[in-house]
Amino acid sequence: IGDLKNAFMPMLFWIACVCGLIALQPNLSTAMVIFSLSMIVMFIGRAKLTHLLGIVVVGLASGGLYAISAEYRMRRIAAYIGLHSGQAADTLGSMNYQLHQALIAAGSGGFTGVGMGHSHQRLFLPEPFGDFIYSIIAEEYGFLGATALLVVFGLIVWRGIIVARHAPDDLGRIVAGGIALTVGFYALVNAAVTTGLLPTTGLPMPFISYGGSSVLISAAAIGVLLNVSQHANVMPRSA
Repeated sequence: IGDLKNAFMPMLFWIACVCGLIALQPNLSTAMVIFSLSMIVMFIGRAKLTHLLGIVVVGLASGGLYAISAEYRMRRIAAYIGLHSGQAADTLGSMNYQLHQALIAAGSGGFTGVGMGHSHQRLFLPEPFGDFIYSIIAEEYGFLGATALLVVFGLIVWRGIIVARHAPDDLGRIVAGGIALTVGFYALVNAAVTTGLLPTTGLPMPFISYGGSSVLISAAAIGVLLNVSQHANVMPRSA
């Protein structure tokens, strides 16, 4: 990947195609996440830092311009800024209704939660079992349960990085590292959105959010990671 002409640019072309098509749906948040993860994977593949920094600057500038090109995206950004500037919830409009209900759910759980299946905010929170499932987990299982879930994802990332470090070849290292960081990144972004740290993106919580395709892809990715782990240290890497 360090070869600019024969490796970096061809890979960048396909990344740009995928992210561009997703952004045109329009789904800018997913496109930005895929772009970010692609840059991380290319860094794992030993791409030159100067090349990556240049592409990141161009990508951020392009994403920013695209974000302000649509009125609904500007309203979402304004609502997010208004939420953190201390405006009252009723002055923020419907854009922050879902996040407001999610924060109520997370705060209602306290330290140990209200108990499994006893959530009240699921009756008011739109799509409670989808992108905002983490708030329901925080309500039913409390701070302990919500933290434990993040710890589990942290363990997946940690073990995935260990597998990547002991992978038999560069392909296994890139695949294992990419899968581990992708799962962790999605979980972290989902939790950050649910707690109001990031604007609403629509990214699912891996293995948790409702949706068969998401669970299927996540399970397949972990299966590939386990396959790489089976071959770790079987083929010694050349110095």
